[in-house]
Amino acid sequence: MQHRVDVRGFGVALLVSLGLAPAACGGETAGVSGVDGGGGGSGGGTAPTCTNPVEEPPGSGWYRCESGRIHRAAVTTCASSLPRPGVTCGDGTDAGAGTCSTDSDCNAQPLGYCARGDFGSPDCQCNYGCRADAECGPGNVCRCADPVGHCFPANCASDKECGAGQLCADHDRSRGCDLLELTCTKPADDCFADADCDGGMCAVGESGARECVPWGCAIGRPFLVGGEPRLAGVEPRADWLLALEDGHEALDPALAAELRERWLDVARMEHAAVAAFARFTLQLLALGAPPELVEESHRAGLDEVRHARVAFSLASRHGARAVGPGPLAIDHALEEVDARSLAKLLFHEGCVGETTATLEALEAADHTRDPATRSALEGIARDEREHALLAWRTVAWLASVEPRVLGDLERELESRLAYQPEPTTARPELLAHGIVDGPTREALRAQSLREVIAPAVAALVARAESRTAAVAVA
Repeated sequence: MQHRVDVRGFGVALLVSLGLAPAACGGETAGVSGVDGGGGGSGGGTAPTCTNPVEEPPGSGWYRCESGRIHRAAVTTCASSLPRPGVTCGDGTDAGAGTCSTDSDCNAQPLGYCARGDFGSPDCQCNYGCRADAECGPGNVCRCADPVGHCFPANCASDKECGAGQLCADHDRSRGCDLLELTCTKPADDCFADADCDGGMCAVGESGARECVPWGCAIGRPFLVGGEPRLAGVEPRADWLLALEDGHEALDPALAAELRERWLDVARMEHAAVAAFARFTLQLLALGAPPELVEESHRAGLDEVRHARVAFSLASRHGARAVGPGPLAIDHALEEVDARSLAKLLFHEGCVGETTATLEALEAADHTRDPATRSALEGIARDEREHALLAWRTVAWLASVEPRVLGDLERELESRLAYQPEPTTARPELLAHGIVDGPTREALRAQSLREVIAPAVAALVARAESRTAAVAVA
């Protein structure tokens, strides 16, 4: 199983959005490559250029420009080095249940190979590749790579489809969530690289042309009371359900029952997030927060209502009856609040919880086979990224009100980094239906702590120290 969400790039995007990293870093943000060019976001449109292109792999027809954006010059058949003789994943003893140690173990489909999972996962997993576009199905092409190609979403097959001087180049269709696809550049494009956009990103707009837009991507904020999550029960009801696109595949009854329970877990978390944001709004008001934070908190609560309805709908799809939330206990949920206590709560609920939830939704969207589930997860990911950014912006504001907040967060982060979860078994059949399994979730959590959350805390501390030094000099 391949994981393609760029966690480190997500962290860079977060820092840029918070004003904690220079806009010049934008070309590498969130794993989104940028076609080199001089669009500048001025609205005039400029022919795309690709400086210092490198064909990778050689002879594949795929090129990476100096800025990082890839484009496909010609359709070819990808090379394959499979099976790789003498190549063993890990030391041959740590592959874990249901995985592999050599390429020969991966024979459920053609072009199978064994490799460790991304995000620091220790498990050796079977991956299945492609050599030609026809092996990927409609709306995809085969992206050549080592040891074999993998399917890649595409609206064009090569530069030849895009007109004179134009490229069939990648862009992030989710505006910052690292959901990449190939799309033709156009003469009317206003930008080609994120660095052209003064801290924003270069994305394909409704007209089909690339334009400068704000970062917009962002599975529910936990509702913690006394350090423990509060969740509603489940009861028969249909008023929380939405109409979903039909046509999902028939499943083994045992798998369908498990998916129903997993989606109910997600639904209850999303439902609880509505309460978390309602409380958050009151806490912001109690501390005299800026109006834009209060407005964003209100909008986020409405997002979570929608997320809960989607999740309850997916759960009901896999069962014999409609279900929705029961009453949610809120006793002792709103105690006296100060800057330091709110920052600690917000760090767990928002900075860690929703940053990781964004990455989980992206990973699930990238692997699910059901179009309705994929669409729902992509929408959730966009919203959750915004909620994570709201949490970080609020922490930054709280630190400006109470400097001791940052020391508290450093200690909370240290505790988080020291946590070692119990190992669990990988469940790729769940990920294929939009549910992140245990090893994937823990790997995402661990890498997001190292490469997103820790750098963000460090950047906030560095900015505070810089401002203190500047005041002392003055």
